[in-house]
Amino acid sequence: MHTTSWRRLLLVPVILTSLLAFAPAALAQDAPAQDPSQGQVVESWTLTPAGSDGSGQPGNRSDLSYTVPPGQTVQDSVTVYNYSNVPLPFHVYAADGFNNEDGGFDVLAGDQTSTDVGSWVKFDLDQLTLQPGTQATIPITITVPADASPGDHVGAILASSRAEGTSADGKVVALDRRTGTRLYVRVDGPIEPQLAIENVSPKYDPSLNPLGGTGTVSYTVVNRGNVRLGGTTHISVGGIFGLFAKSSATVDLPELLPGQSYKATATVSGVPAFVVDRATVHVDPTPVQGDDATAKAQSKSGLVLALPYTLLALAIVAGLVWFAIRRYRRHLGDSSGPTNPPEVGPGGGPQQSARPLESQSV
Repeated sequence: MHTTSWRRLLLVPVILTSLLAFAPAALAQDAPAQDPSQGQVVESWTLTPAGSDGSGQPGNRSDLSYTVPPGQTVQDSVTVYNYSNVPLPFHVYAADGFNNEDGGFDVLAGDQTSTDVGSWVKFDLDQLTLQPGTQATIPITITVPADASPGDHVGAILASSRAEGTSADGKVVALDRRTGTRLYVRVDGPIEPQLAIENVSPKYDPSLNPLGGTGTVSYTVVNRGNVRLGGTTHISVGGIFGLFAKSSATVDLPELLPGQSYKATATVSGVPAFVVDRATVHVDPTPVQGDDATAKAQSKSGLVLALPYTLLALAIVAGLVWFAIRRYRRHLGDSSGPTNPPEVGPGGGPQQSARPLESQSV
């Protein structure tokens, strides 16, 4: 079983990277290293862009970045450094990049097939073993297909060193421990920067205070363009016409690669309950550093049922009280109201009702 969960297990400290400027210029050059028998085994390595002068010395590039017409070829080099105190075998390869579920930058696993920029890179040497404290500079060739689509194609060049480990259930697993440098290739052609908002799904949680509910809004931001874009988002929730709307704090988007998406959830407090509330997601796209690919701001809304349960309960109680009082008053009127007294005759007694005279025949 293969796993890439430890792919970033060994990252080289920044201080080691800064010391690369003093590393000797050599291919797999020997250097003093700690004897593993004298202490703990340390395994650490990195892969960086080679120096721009071709000497094998580390340069000052943070990544491999090019702008290339379709059908053209780029020649460059990368350098692998073994900071360990033991020899390490390496597999050097390229892989396509993508945004993971958290929006962070990630690349395909070593056993997955790249179909984009990761498949454009060829190495003069892709399997090697480096002794402790040595380095190797490897030439690379990047060939952009003639039918490559315009825009950004993103991946990475990696140095992987496999090892065996133990999983949580005690099974032996192969660990693909790797590190590397990002690869950005912009293919010449029309640039179309565009972010879109999808799947706005608000939820309302009422409180005893009808003006103090909580709105929770889930949404997805999609890069529908062909260049990398960042951005900021903020969420507002209020009455259907924007009455008494409350807003969330502004949140920075991760850098989204073309065709990638990012799912997020925001919470807004102090939202009034107006039976039906409106939640609005607003995104302001921003170009990546050093780029001028600007995109239009985007907004999208969704409706949510926001019943003021406290007010409804008070209204129901008031209605029941009014109904009870009305029934009680009606009951008093029926039981103690005036009755018609009998008529009094001349002697003070009850007046006898007059009887009709009987007719007598003569």
